[in-house]
Amino acid sequence: MKKILVIIVLFLLVGYLLFSLFYFQEKPKEGICKQFEVAVKNGTDEEQFADTEDIKKYVKEKGLDPTGKQLKDINTNAIEEAILTNQLIKKADVFVTNNGSIKASIEERKPLIRIICQLLQDR
Repeated sequence: MKKILVIIVLFLLVGYLLFSLFYFQEKPKEGICKQFEVAVKNGTDEEQFADTEDIKKYVKEKGLDPTGKQLKDINTNAIEEAILTNQLIKKADVFVTNNGSIKASIEERKPLIRIICQLLQDR
């Protein structure tokens, strides 16, 4: 009984691996990028130093905005390197999602100290 169970599990595992190999073989290279998303992994909105809109604007200024371009023509490595030039960013991963958009997942550096000037807040 135990041998039969092991054999069934092995066949299921091999079947899944073969299915995955053929199903996920092609990357979503066809189509146009629908949107460019930026997500900050660590911190809440109040704790974020790098604003997602600022990062989108910076990528657009560098001429790397992927929105409206063919997915096969988008260089995700160049977008990632451009984002990493920001000193507030520790790590960035840029990838194509299944729905045809480009997503940048960002991890910020942890600041040692944050200085807030009371004089500027009173105005």
